[in-house]
Amino acid sequence: MQVLLLVACSGGGGSSHQASSTSAELIPSVATAVPSVIAGTASASPAQSIMTPHQLPTVSSQPSALVTSNAIVSTQAVPVHVQYQLPTSSSTSSILSRSRIGQSALKRNLEYISTSNTLLTISVTPLGGSATVYGPTACTQASCTVSFTATPGANTLVFTLTDNSNNVLASFSTLQFIQPATENTLNLTANPAVSSVVVQLGTSTVNAGSTSNVLVTVNAKDADGNSIVGNSSYVDTQGNPVTLSLNVANAASGGKGTVTIQGPTVMTAPAQVPIYAHYDGNWLNSATISVSTTSSTINNLTAATMNIVPTATEYSYVSNTANHLMTYGPAAGITVGSDGNLWIPEFGSNNGSCMLKSTISGTLTEYCTGISSGAGVIYDTLGYDGNLWFTEQYSNKIASITPGGNVQEYSASASGYWPIGITKGPDGAIWFIQQGNNYIDRIAGGVLNSYATSAVQPRSIVFGSDQNIWFASRTSPLLSRMTIGGQEADFSYTDTCGGYNDGIVNGPDGNIWFVECDDQTIGRSTLNGTITSFSSGISSSANIRNMVVGPDSNIYFTEMNANKIGSITTSGVVTEYTTGIGSGADPFALTVGPDGNLWFTEAGTNKIAKFVL
Repeated sequence: MQVLLLVACSGGGGSSHQASSTSAELIPSVATAVPSVIAGTASASPAQSIMTPHQLPTVSSQPSALVTSNAIVSTQAVPVHVQYQLPTSSSTSSILSRSRIGQSALKRNLEYISTSNTLLTISVTPLGGSATVYGPTACTQASCTVSFTATPGANTLVFTLTDNSNNVLASFSTLQFIQPATENTLNLTANPAVSSVVVQLGTSTVNAGSTSNVLVTVNAKDADGNSIVGNSSYVDTQGNPVTLSLNVANAASGGKGTVTIQGPTVMTAPAQVPIYAHYDGNWLNSATISVSTTSSTINNLTAATMNIVPTATEYSYVSNTANHLMTYGPAAGITVGSDGNLWIPEFGSNNGSCMLKSTISGTLTEYCTGISSGAGVIYDTLGYDGNLWFTEQYSNKIASITPGGNVQEYSASASGYWPIGITKGPDGAIWFIQQGNNYIDRIAGGVLNSYATSAVQPRSIVFGSDQNIWFASRTSPLLSRMTIGGQEADFSYTDTCGGYNDGIVNGPDGNIWFVECDDQTIGRSTLNGTITSFSSGISSSANIRNMVVGPDSNIYFTEMNANKIGSITTSGVVTEYTTGIGSGADPFALTVGPDGNLWFTEAGTNKIAKFVL
């Protein structure tokens, strides 16, 4: 019979302090989201700890330290029928007459190796497993057929053809992807004439937040639909040499995630080594792997898409001191500092008298010295001076902390007025809300100015693209605008108040976006005060707590009671993501981290979480 030697891959105002610190341990866990779319005194160097995310539970670790996806849905062996077929005269006649590589050379490749009766033995090795040998099975002069069972996923098939005297006539190998829970039939041929190409992935979905390798197979087929194996160069049906090139299109939507090809990206014959699509773990919606060709006669090219499943990774904090982080849950603030770290007010720690600094790689440091006992630190913002500024709800102060931990506190005004929301203003000053007496305060150079407001219990504050200060009332349906000179204008909307409306942002469209006072509705206000309300697609139990503009120019928000992260486009289309974290976690404060991913705090737990889309 006629065979080839081949190796291939084909198939599927106070004092200054240095804050003290305590060491801690962060314990991570991973959860998968499901989206649904609807239209002092100087102290010793801070002690530190490391948090390391768990590997995703649905994939296996490889020596390369990457997670390699073999898309094994079930490990139960399935039947496989392999037929190695000789090229038919009809499928090779055109290339024999037109081949530019030489008719005689090509014809020799397609001739029988021996006229002796041929036997076929197949060794089957699943990825990461051991080999099982099947055969020998007698072949006809047209084909060799072997049936066996195999583990679903990637399998290397090594073919050995021998005569009756056990002399090896030829051997070749091919990497094939065995589909689970079904009978697999693999038709293979030595015919190098490419009629169509199909790109296949070992799995069509991977979890965000962790690196993954997904098996890629470039399945070139002849006119009869047989997969081409071997080391003979590809030609088209006209006998012209063919080059196949792999391409990746990343749908990042503002995120930093990418998928790249590991292995050959240009092929003039079946690939002889495995090819992987490497996902780097960052924010990415999807990636499409396609193939292009130099031949104008090959028009049937099928691409494959890898979808990234949004995933939350939680980090539990266990204190080694009497200060217990977030005993009553974290505060409403989480902010990226000038040092590129995440800074979080610990509302429950030591009665809210500590700030937490966390790197995205897991080094965590707690700063407490210099912050008044029982302060109730709650909101924070990054100032123009590169320091973090935060409000102390119970001590009636605001304070700043340098990246190195120096704390400076300033008294706000008479006690009992609850400094809450805080922002840096367009004038270089820090602006904050005193909810108890309905004042908006400004501090610059240690000098405090207060402005009375007609808003009742204002809570969230931001400065807009018009260089004015905007804030929302907690107990009345009112959005207010104040100039840096203290002149105020109020704009009402229709709502039934009863929430906290912690969220307000300067939108990418130049409008002000805020949480209305029922905590179930998002408002959009023009700079002239025209307000549009959006509630469709937001869970009735949402209790929206915080907002941030994402890298994709959509606005993201936490839904505390619904345990979701939501997004809204500037045109009002809402998407909600179930975080997959445990019930009662209650996503609260939200920011975009220096890694381009969403980070949020969990009210009622000792956790923060990274959410990768």
